[in-house]
Amino acid sequence: MLDHRCRTAETVNLRHPKIAQHRAVRLMSVVPLAIASLMSGSAAAQDLTPDLSGNWWRTEDGSGNTGRVIAQAPRALSEHGEALMAVFDPADDPAVRCEHPGAVRVILSPYPINFLSHDDYVTITYEEWATIRPVPLTEQDIDPDAPHAVMGHSVGRYQDGKLIVETDSLTTGLGRSSGFFWTSEEAALIEEYSVVEDNTVLMLRMSLTDPVMLDEPWVIEKRWVRYGGELLDFDCILRERP
Repeated sequence: MLDHRCRTAETVNLRHPKIAQHRAVRLMSVVPLAIASLMSGSAAAQDLTPDLSGNWWRTEDGSGNTGRVIAQAPRALSEHGEALMAVFDPADDPAVRCEHPGAVRVILSPYPINFLSHDDYVTITYEEWATIRPVPLTEQDIDPDAPHAVMGHSVGRYQDGKLIVETDSLTTGLGRSSGFFWTSEEAALIEEYSVVEDNTVLMLRMSLTDPVMLDEPWVIEKRWVRYGGELLDFDCILRERP
């Protein structure tokens, strides 16, 4: 069983002169806070706001297939996507160079996450790559000439008891689930978060569209349980291979 006090993942590539060692050290604690009600009015309306607040990961004994992907459709790569992945070299993984590999990789990370709700936005913190992702709950005026970002530009809303997050303006990234796959700057995400089983299980249904790399949307589902431990700080250290 993974020691929650120190989670270490090392990426080794024998064809690359350097090794990226991903080391998590306890330097910070993300403290769960009570969720703020973002819907005023009737109690019925407030019931549509899921209580996502706190830390989420897996069961202590690793049972229940929690903290991981539970279902995914086959990826229908485009002709361009097939050609690009046919010549993919793991040495091209940005993580090997201690560079952030992109939104899809982080969202599907097997490590803990934290949700913190505010009046007009939600913050999602991912242990892996020390990623802090603010998700505004109101439409933002985005400059069409603004540069794309690693986690893109997101906007969220509460609907039918779910938090729905739509994201675009992503930089090129390298996802990883049943193998590596590139995502382009044309990619877009729709994430649907809900809580079930008496508010103890967090469910995600994510749809990735990418007209450059995919012929059809790729849909994936993941589940977590509430986690009483801390999110650890993330440190990526490049080391010369012996």
